Amino acid sequence: MSSRGLVRRLGGPVARGRASGVRAPPARALPVPSLDLHAAASAAQHVLEHVERIAPGNTALPDVQPALAALHVQSYCFDDVVCQERADRGFLISTILLTAVGVLGSAALLGFIRFPGIDGESSGKKKGEVFSDERTGVRFQSGEAGVLPERDTKGELAFRARSYTPWPIEAGAPGERIRIDVGPVDKKRATTFVFERTVGADSALVQVTLPRPMGVVFEEDRSRSRVVVAEVVPGTNADRALKRARLNSGVVRAPMPGDVLRAFTCTTTVYTGMGTLGFGAKPPTRTVVLYGADGERWPAVSAALQKGVVADGDVTLILERGQGVVPRAPPAASEAGGAESS
Repeated sequence: MSSRGLVRRLGGPVARGRASGVRAPPARALPVPSLDLHAAASAAQHVLEHVERIAPGNTALPDVQPALAALHVQSYCFDDVVCQERADRGFLISTILLTAVGVLGSAALLGFIRFPGIDGESSGKKKGEVFSDERTGVRFQSGEAGVLPERDTKGELAFRARSYTPWPIEAGAPGERIRIDVGPVDKKRATTFVFERTVGADSALVQVTLPRPMGVVFEEDRSRSRVVVAEVVPGTNADRALKRARLNSGVVRAPMPGDVLRAFTCTTTVYTGMGTLGFGAKPPTRTVVLYGADGERWPAVSAALQKGVVADGDVTLILERGQGVVPRAPPAASEAGGAESS
């Protein structure tokens, strides 16, 4: 069964930031979804699929659902002013709705938007119900009957990284499980992420942790629509890690030219959302997230690689290495052009 059976419904991190050497055009922000009613209407379409089952006959729902959805859909933004404007707009919308539909009507509608929680396996088997990430409060929904999310030994969700977004996976999904520290910069916790091999059945997934600046030059492999390690800059943290790794047998746990970049940690500013009807808002926090590079455009990947500072801690890279990639000396300093250090 495909892992797409698990579908993110509501919530998500919001972004900002600078990390390694990158051969790229000037970084530019990812497209920013709007948090106004027009964009909320699009988000609400996913919610409307479940109206008849959860609230049959409630004719008030279609009229106010897009606005309510706008209060709970968290988008990426790269500017404090823009994010604050969205929060203010959402609060205004919530106030108008509360006045218009009345306290009782709002309570019923919010019960629909929030969805009933899933606490155990028995409720998880009911199509249309949701489950949440206890650490962040973000809600997700299973897209197929009987699909259960995978959890680790502590009961916390396992994820697949897609861009800045961690998506839950279904229990037993194929792939290698890797524990990576993510979360607020001062409260990072190990989280399970799952990666399927894309280079070949005999490839190796390599987890590498490096201090900033890393000293790795990445470039786009347009023929295969992916990002690869182009160079390891001499005298840098990556170069020293590679030299140490050559002394050990087994998998070389250091970046090597030809490695495919599957994911990496970066630092963003996360706006945790408005809370119920705009109340209970929390201040933004600098948060380490895992950026999934699979299928992402080069400008977006290069921008994410630059997000973070030394004080945020080391960078974790998830690289995939084919059997044909072997350690080799980095180019001489005179040949290592095009690298940016940060």
